[in-house]
Amino acid sequence: MTDSSSRFYPANRDDAGRGEYWASLALRYCDRLGPVRIKALLEHFGSARAAVDNVSSWKDLALPPASARCLGSGGWREKARREWDSVREKPCPVLLWTDPEYPALLKNIDDPPAFLYFLGDISLLSNVSVAVVGARDCSVEGMRATIHICRGLARAGVTVVSGMARGIDRVAHLAGLEGPGSSIAVLGTGLDVPYPKGNLDLRELLQQRGLLLTEYAPGMAGKGAAFYDPQPHHQRDIPRGGRRRSGAAQRQSEYRAPCSGTEQGTHVRARLDRSRVCRRLQGTCPPGGEACFFR
Repeated sequence: MTDSSSRFYPANRDDAGRGEYWASLALRYCDRLGPVRIKALLEHFGSARAAVDNVSSWKDLALPPASARCLGSGGWREKARREWDSVREKPCPVLLWTDPEYPALLKNIDDPPAFLYFLGDISLLSNVSVAVVGARDCSVEGMRATIHICRGLARAGVTVVSGMARGIDRVAHLAGLEGPGSSIAVLGTGLDVPYPKGNLDLRELLQQRGLLLTEYAPGMAGKGAAFYDPQPHHQRDIPRGGRRRSGAAQRQSEYRAPCSGTEQGTHVRARLDRSRVCRRLQGTCPPGGEACFFR
């Protein structure tokens, strides 16, 4: 635990901070409240605690009556307590919507998380950053180009954001860690879940010299956090992590591998992130990585 992150642990927060975290859990587990509707509540009331305290006013936001009934009946408490206890058993810092460190760019996407768990250097969220998405089964040329670009960005002080998957994500993080810009990994699991197992060394490096970020509680795999998400079906089918990565960055870079199911998923994620400038890397990169092709 570092001095800079110790104040974000729920046990170290004051009563107001712990109350805000508990209220955020209440919103997370209320019936028919997904990230889009929770964002509407947070923007309207300013905090999760204020939203919970003013449930009678939810009708003004045209929210489903079932959501207010669930909050009033306490139907959310069991799941919220389970997540609260998991964080107490496996302590990790929590970044709340009301914390000044919560990135403004992430608040601007359609479905931002009400809070995030993290390990590492939270100050990286204030850096100029670029999100990198790409194929797991990538070519040598793709890895070479990604390393060249991300190393140069990190050495210039730009933070590289990716998802810690195999392939392009992995080399992007490693190249980012070579410079002062460093790297942020947005995970699709709890911070303690060793996935993918081939990246355990990278996870350790990011915790020491970069930042690990997730919306999932300790012990939780991505599929375990299945609460109602009122997104069109084509967006629900895309892991939310792709939108989280782009939300934490000012720019996005996409490496397009030869056409495959994996590439198509990467390309769809990039297309969905319309609020960010996207640069697509195509073609091959000559030996040494002196030139790359964008459009």
